[in-house]
Amino acid sequence: MELKDYQRRVLEKFDDYVAVLKAEDAKAAKAVAALKAANVEIPQGLDDFAGNAWKALTSKGVLPRFRHLQHGLIVPPCVHRYDSVGRSLPHVCLKVPTGGGKTLLAAEGVGRIQTAFFRRQTGLVLWIVPTVQIYRQTWKALANREHPYRQSLERATGGRVKVMEKDDGFTRADVENYLCIMLVRLAATNRANNKEFLKIFRDAGRYTSFFPEVDDYTANKALLDVYRDLETNDIGDETGLLGISVKHSLVNVMKMLRPVVVIDEGHKAYSENTRVSLNRFNPSFVVELTATPNAQHHISNVLVDVSGLDLKSEQMIKLPINVINLKKGDWQATLTQAHAKRAALEKDSRKLQAADGRYIRPIMVIRVERTGSDQRDGKRVHALDAKDFLMKQLSVREEHIRIKSSEKDELGSDDLLDPLSAVRFIITKEALQEGWDCPFAYVLTLLDKTTASTAMTQMVGRVLRQPETRTTSVQSLNECYVFCFDQDVQTAVENVRKGLEEEGMTGLGEFVKSAGEGAGDTGEIAEETIVKRRKKFAGLKIFLPNVLHREGKGWREIHYERDVLALVDWNALSYDVDLFLDGKDAPSVTTTVI
Repeated sequence: MELKDYQRRVLEKFDDYVAVLKAEDAKAAKAVAALKAANVEIPQGLDDFAGNAWKALTSKGVLPRFRHLQHGLIVPPCVHRYDSVGRSLPHVCLKVPTGGGKTLLAAEGVGRIQTAFFRRQTGLVLWIVPTVQIYRQTWKALANREHPYRQSLERATGGRVKVMEKDDGFTRADVENYLCIMLVRLAATNRANNKEFLKIFRDAGRYTSFFPEVDDYTANKALLDVYRDLETNDIGDETGLLGISVKHSLVNVMKMLRPVVVIDEGHKAYSENTRVSLNRFNPSFVVELTATPNAQHHISNVLVDVSGLDLKSEQMIKLPINVINLKKGDWQATLTQAHAKRAALEKDSRKLQAADGRYIRPIMVIRVERTGSDQRDGKRVHALDAKDFLMKQLSVREEHIRIKSSEKDELGSDDLLDPLSAVRFIITKEALQEGWDCPFAYVLTLLDKTTASTAMTQMVGRVLRQPETRTTSVQSLNECYVFCFDQDVQTAVENVRKGLEEEGMTGLGEFVKSAGEGAGDTGEIAEETIVKRRKKFAGLKIFLPNVLHREGKGWREIHYERDVLALVDWNALSYDVDLFLDGKDAPSVTTTVI
């Protein structure tokens, strides 16, 4: 995969950081060695090569600046981080918007850390992700030798990569001959989650090649002399020497190997418990990936800051974002309008395929209020309500619809980019808020007016990514669409802009448009226009008919597509031309006999 220009700039800055870090590490090691030889006490901070490297980059003026309430634009001071025995820990953050290729940059960064800083091709990398969805995506990519992420790591290691999960056993020979990538969920590294966290402290019996026999006092004592913070057997253990026998646990393996740690969605690991827990693994280097670092507190050392404009210039996202609001509509009318838009986009995609050979199948993401099997009460919009309306009123085939929730995952491991996939509608509540990625998602439909503002902020990123990271020759397929109802238009637009900021896409506010600002063919959603009467008609009473539709015990304005077209039994209609044309209009038939 060819890197984008901004990705190359990120990696160039990362190379500069690693070079400065290497120089400061060598300088600190030399100074400490000289003082030890002279039997002189080492001053505090002398061996803080990570902090000194950050100061050096600050003095060069190459670090991104952020706005301070009192001091304006400044480069924040270094956030110092130390492992469990007090060693300085390099810790940087790559601020990259959602959809900006964070994982690819992480893979490239790991290769540079291994080769340029540690001057090795083997070892252990602890790759931490926050959710099951991101875990599945990352595992699928890293385990595939043809994927760009894996290929990047293969290049850095000479083809010696081994991908593992937390419960997989491995040996000393593995880490001496391979770069072992261990993928784990954040819950397993957080002390607050005792059940998952404590598993890595257990004497699992899968790592015996790293430890001496439990009853070998001399060997265990020698190991503890080198690694003072290893966990040892306590009174509750059945075997070994109390306080001496080193536990054959995963956490002890990590303490000795000092892994490089990659934290995807790094802002999820800001709690004190998580930071302390990660530091106890004695990492040798920490790389955070996030679109929104330091949102509330200054915790991350932001090395690079990629803006939304960088992604726009590289054709990686769909713009503009069109916000279409039904002023006096309901969820059924909103879904009907959004359905029509998606159908129009599919027609455009067929034209694109015929002209350019590019395949796109536009998908609509529908956000409902309820998804639980026991939550369908007729008061709030349930996933099954939306599904039934699509099928019964809008004639959508069931195989085109998937429900994605915490208890029902009809997407599974489906490849939505596969031309054989039938998926066109995905119904969810919150399951797609983070970690879900499909460039074919074009339409976001919000069927809950009470939480629409929150949903716009949280979910707008799900429909932004551009297929194949390049624009098409059909403009409608370069844009994305957000449908809502009964919202203040300007507030809705501002919420989408806020959502972009929370996805790290700074600078894109001007590319959010309401229906009245050129959102395309919006039918009945046009802005009202007030026409003043002429003077002679000023006092005239004008009565206009209002066609209503009976719904339950009340009445509402009739909706043509929902209340008329949706009730037509199209399969029962006859299209025999003779029933509609008289003799002079009927097509002529010529018979030729040879």
